[in-house]
Amino acid sequence: AEAAGWELDYIADDIASAEQWAEEGRRVAARAPAAVMIGSFFTHETISFVRAFQADPAPTLLYALYAPSIPRFRVEMGPAAEGLLWATTTGTYSDQVARRFIDSYRRAWAVPPGRSHAGIAYDRVRILADAWGAADSARDFGSVSEALRQGVHRGVNGAYSFAGAGQAALAYPLATPDPSISMAHLVFQIQDNRQRIVHPAPYTESGLRLPPWWPS
Repeated sequence: AEAAGWELDYIADDIASAEQWAEEGRRVAARAPAAVMIGSFFTHETISFVRAFQADPAPTLLYALYAPSIPRFRVEMGPAAEGLLWATTTGTYSDQVARRFIDSYRRAWAVPPGRSHAGIAYDRVRILADAWGAADSARDFGSVSEALRQGVHRGVNGAYSFAGAGQAALAYPLATPDPSISMAHLVFQIQDNRQRIVHPAPYTESGLRLPPWWPS
């Protein structure tokens, strides 16, 4: 952050309850930074922070991790979720491949999937099934492992390639400029009660909007 020209003004790393998250929301609003990263994966903690912040808000961008991907987050927050930014290293795209999965999920369960873990769970099963099909035998673990390393799978959360030394999926655009072998590190903003991808190209659906709590 400092290398990019940001000054880190305040960091809290000992928050243990929803009440403390609410207190931090009030404290951040009083300090009025340009942006804040809410470092919790849990919906109740993030909701506590955002509600407390919005009670007397500052012109600050709120950037969360994962929690807003869970559908229950927007249900509980309602209109107060509008304008919130969040990001995930494994998010479900909005392209035709992902849309088929989203529509099938909704038909099966009568609710839409979240924009992160539902897609990666689906992709995991498909990746393993493809590796079993390519291996000499599903019980030949060495052959299955090799099939996992050598294949490239295009899932609903992007493309998975495990051929590198770390055997981990590559992040686009930071780890590689090639989206055909990587997963986009997606940044979403809640706009009109919908999850809209605002970064990176070519997956963007909308431009960044100033949050409704900013002064006009």
